[in-house]
Amino acid sequence: MAVVKLCGLRSEEDAVLMNEVQPDYVGFVFAPGKHQISAATAIRLSSILKYSRLVGVFVNEQPDVIAQIAKQTGLDVIQLHGDESDKDIEQLKKSCRCEIWKAVRIHQLEDMDAAWFPHADRLLVDSYVQGLRGGSGKRIAMDVLQKLDVSRLIIAGGIGMDTVEEILALQPYGIDVSTALETDGRKDKEKVRSFMKQIKEIRKAQECAL
Repeated sequence: MAVVKLCGLRSEEDAVLMNEVQPDYVGFVFAPGKHQISAATAIRLSSILKYSRLVGVFVNEQPDVIAQIAKQTGLDVIQLHGDESDKDIEQLKKSCRCEIWKAVRIHQLEDMDAAWFPHADRLLVDSYVQGLRGGSGKRIAMDVLQKLDVSRLIIAGGIGMDTVEEILALQPYGIDVSTALETDGRKDKEKVRSFMKQIKEIRKAQECAL
């Protein structure tokens, strides 16, 4: 069954909601953008979270800074969403014990063919939108995803209640959701609850089909 990451937590209210719906992973964004939070805020939120593993999202940050924040906030996973090389990942692994997820923005199949990150524990595929590193709410074209072996990939980009069943039918390792569960830039409790209820129903149906 695909794991679920809900990303872009910013408030104590968000953290309490995550404890209620219990996704597999929750994400803190430390990179500039609408979801950015400080290490101090992440420390406060991580003290509330009880059930989900913690992911920190970084873009072109110095490895020593990433390692320091990971230690301070108790991250389980570091997600790199910038121009980091496999050498950067190798260096980072020497300074922390976190899993490393490398995000790859794809517009066409050839973009995935060019992605070579043997030291990454997992690849996350997101839609390519010029000028944005993520959080665009735009989907990767379904015909591209259908040509990929997604069994080891985390899929991000435009996943919401109207698309998640189609995405999960591809049997990816996981999905990463953020913008679709927001209203006016904030996590919407009812959207989050409805989405996670739908996830549970899909998982149950998949289990029955086995």
